[in-house]
Amino acid sequence: MNNMLSKDLDFLYSLHSRGIRLGLESTLKLMEYLGNPQEQIKTIHIAGTNGKGSTASMIAKILETSGKKVGLYTSPHLINFNERIRINGRAISDREIQEYVKQNREYFIKNQVTFFEATTGMAFSHFLAQKVDIAIIETGLGGRLDSTNVLKPMLSIITEISYDHMHILGDTIEKIALEKAGIIKEKTPVLVADQGDVQIKVIEDVAKKNKAPIYFTDNKKAKIKQLSKNACRFEYAGSKYVINQGGSYQVSNAITAIEAIKILFKDLDKNTIERGLDFWFWPGRMQEMEKNIYYDVSHNLSGIQILSKDIFRSFKTKPIGILSLKKDKPSEDIIRCLKKNFEKIILFCPKDRGLLETEEFKKNPYFSELDHNEKISNCLQMAHGAQKDKNQPIVIFGSHYIAEDVFKFFNFYFDNFEI
Repeated sequence: MNNMLSKDLDFLYSLHSRGIRLGLESTLKLMEYLGNPQEQIKTIHIAGTNGKGSTASMIAKILETSGKKVGLYTSPHLINFNERIRINGRAISDREIQEYVKQNREYFIKNQVTFFEATTGMAFSHFLAQKVDIAIIETGLGGRLDSTNVLKPMLSIITEISYDHMHILGDTIEKIALEKAGIIKEKTPVLVADQGDVQIKVIEDVAKKNKAPIYFTDNKKAKIKQLSKNACRFEYAGSKYVINQGGSYQVSNAITAIEAIKILFKDLDKNTIERGLDFWFWPGRMQEMEKNIYYDVSHNLSGIQILSKDIFRSFKTKPIGILSLKKDKPSEDIIRCLKKNFEKIILFCPKDRGLLETEEFKKNPYFSELDHNEKISNCLQMAHGAQKDKNQPIVIFGSHYIAEDVFKFFNFYFDNFEI
């Protein structure tokens, strides 16, 4: 990273000190200052708890495969900030980041703009400047009051909703679902991924109030033909698909992506959808880093449950887990899941990341008895020492914030930040 970019990113990251601003007034002012780029690009808007990043990237890859110029805005990044803003898989350049920060720095300072507001403005401005055909936009947190919710999309998508960020979004599934459903716009179609009846009811009520046509996916219509450590083959609606990553949960995301394409791009043929999914790759999701060692960003109950079941299904044995969690975790349900589904848990506790550190883990009776370390290399050494045999899987999972440690250890790099 060049020194000038480092200074500009340091400035952007300093905006984190302003916290998370729930509300759209500041974002709308920023968009007006930037020339309202969000009103001049076609978009698909995605909210949810699990799978929204994967679903967004699948839609983007399918449309890219069809020949379109496609923007993709996701968060958080794994290694480099640039990853958040992509066009046809290629990340925004250092120079473009620097120019945006330089042009708007004084406005950010004067108007107390937050990190995510500034980044969202960067994404929309970049997509407009590069004249994308369509942009796929993932919410950062929630939906109703998220900075991205200044959009007037062609389609809103809500992926699986479960308990997460309860200190901000609410302490019941109904409250969380209501926040996510806040991206539904008047008379704009909404696609809802297969999920619980409570969530469906909340979303239906919001869609009805907005006179928004509503579509639902049904995971039962998909049949997994083969699930291996590195691939998933399934049949859906008369077609055969291959996802070149492990993880049964990706089937639900793929179905949502397929149905989104069918709603908006009826002329797009099956072969293009199949090829798009075949080309798709998304780091940090059941990603094999080395033989029988995986990294996954699952960090809430639903994600961890599915991850552990998929690993057991592939290896016929419980994995050894290396876990790192943000400070608003863990719940008692997560602890029960860890006890039931993992042979052993080792805590990875790097300092100064907004993650649970050693002393905080020790406050919990379950975690206080577990091995822990501040270095991923030492955690892996402990995991290898605990293996029954070399074929027993090791899974590094939890917060996105440990991705850089994991990828550096295993020498995994994005080629020009391109996915």
